Amino acid sequence: MDPVDVPADRWWGAQMERSRRNFRIGDERMPDALIRALAVQKQRDHRGGGGDRGDVVASRRWNF
Repeated sequence: MDPVDVPADRWWGAQMERSRRNFRIGDERMPDALIRALAVQKQRDHRGGGGDRGDVVASRRWNF
């Protein structure tokens, strides 16, 4: 593959940059509430998923 330049302020590498250039999908972004909900779900899965949903949400402050 040809070398590809990735701006230094980006958190991804060459493969991601190639994908971004070759597969332009759009400018839409996931809503913050959805990302937070997925993070809570992953945290619950990691902890075993026990307890009431409020205990996980209340025990963690999200700094997004």
